Amino acid sequence: MIKKARNDTKYFQSDIQLMRSRQVFIRSLLGNEVESSFKKTIQACKRSILVSIDGFDSKQSLSREKRFMSVRQTTAEEKSKFETLWLTSLLMLLNDVTTIQEGNPLYGNIKLCLLVPFDRYLEATAHKRDAFVYSGKVCSSNWSGVELAEMFRKRLEVISDSFADSVKGKKTTYNIHMNTVLKKGFSYLPQDIEIRTNDNKTAKIPLFLYILRFSFWRPRDILKALEELLCKSYLLNKDRIKIDSNFAKELIRKAAEKIVVTDCLNEFQHLWVNIKAAMECFRGKNVVLPYDKFCELVTSPKFSIQLSNGDEKKEIADIILFLYELGFVGILASQEYQKNLRLYRSQNFVFYSGMKPMSDLSTDEFQNNSIILNPIFVPYYKLIVDTNEILGIDCWETLNYYDSIKNFDYIVDFKISGSPLF
Repeated sequence: MIKKARNDTKYFQSDIQLMRSRQVFIRSLLGNEVESSFKKTIQACKRSILVSIDGFDSKQSLSREKRFMSVRQTTAEEKSKFETLWLTSLLMLLNDVTTIQEGNPLYGNIKLCLLVPFDRYLEATAHKRDAFVYSGKVCSSNWSGVELAEMFRKRLEVISDSFADSVKGKKTTYNIHMNTVLKKGFSYLPQDIEIRTNDNKTAKIPLFLYILRFSFWRPRDILKALEELLCKSYLLNKDRIKIDSNFAKELIRKAAEKIVVTDCLNEFQHLWVNIKAAMECFRGKNVVLPYDKFCELVTSPKFSIQLSNGDEKKEIADIILFLYELGFVGILASQEYQKNLRLYRSQNFVFYSGMKPMSDLSTDEFQNNSIILNPIFVPYYKLIVDTNEILGIDCWETLNYYDSIKNFDYIVDFKISGSPLF
């Protein structure tokens, strides 16, 4: 664009503006031949076409690895800000393509769906003051617990080359399939993990649900725990050393520490710039905090939420909502609050309960609840588990229930002519 603009102060700016049209961007992205063919196709088929744009985060991470290895810190920070502004511009462009009719041959013919990680979306909208334009066009595409369980089982099948046999005329559930694969290919692993609560009671929960407990409900978290578990246990099994429940727990907790350090803190630092210092306020604290105790911690001078766009979360309601959306905290609802909101259970995290538990955040009744820190933080921040509650999903029935009511909150979905994508 700059090369094509006339080298004259009278015309340079106008040339750049002229070449920044939507058509020019689309043509440079697709190429003249593809753009022309695409237009003819959508006009001929007389149907709306869904175009899903994915892979943003993986490409961006690869780009960062290549470019940031040899640059000074300030340059890396500047490039990170540039990437955020670039994503903001992309959101604006796609919104314009699907909402502006004048001079836009794609209007009414295509539906665009851009998939971006939630933290990237928050970064982009934080830099755009009129981000309300995306209201009603955004939903989440989180993995459900059942989907993660299926992914876990299929990965075990491929690794062990042991496949669960389906019984003819009988509907076999996914958890039975998983148990079959574990018995056939990983007999040296415990199928259940024994846990002990504060009142000295013991309970057993399936291996997968224990792994899920120490995660942000993302495939990569599950796979990292599986990698840690299989690598160590395979070597011990070769020496005929049996892997018991306690050893499996230690390996899963070790994987959780790595996820917090390498993924969580580093990733969200692009959005929450002082995340590492702020989260230290929870070190050594109880995993379940009464509302007033939690407020005391997050209003202390050591804790703050400073965003990359210069804003700061100061109000208690804003802090709780921000941490809840990230999956850092959940809500342990009082009986009254649970009943009034018709929550399935007292423990609620965004991964499976969605945003419903936050609907009465500003009421006095909310203050009767407790705040649960995500159990994934327990190993790294040495949190004290001082509760009789079994943290996380403890049985397949509960997982199945949340899968049946799975809701969506956050992928950017661009409407066309007022028609929602889903």
